[in-house]
Amino acid sequence: MNRLDLIVDAPVAYVTGYHNGRCVIAPLNPALLMPSGIALYIAPPRKEWVGLTEDERFKIATEMGALNADWIEFAFEIEKHVRLKNT
Repeated sequence: MNRLDLIVDAPVAYVTGYHNGRCVIAPLNPALLMPSGIALYIAPPRKEWVGLTEDERFKIATEMGALNADWIEFAFEIEKHVRLKNT
């Protein structure tokens, strides 16, 4: 997790006006260098959910020494609930 992930709801800059038909942006932190052309979002872009493959579940179960049908089903249910929370 990078430092910006911790302050998702905090603004990083304000539009202070217009000059020659373009927005003038002022970062809240004057030490923050924002490269020309950087995209500023109201909210961070959401990533598409990518679940575990059957092979990845099997590998994790094997590494944990818990290779049985109950554990595989348990892992699937955990993944399903995490997906619901994050989409």
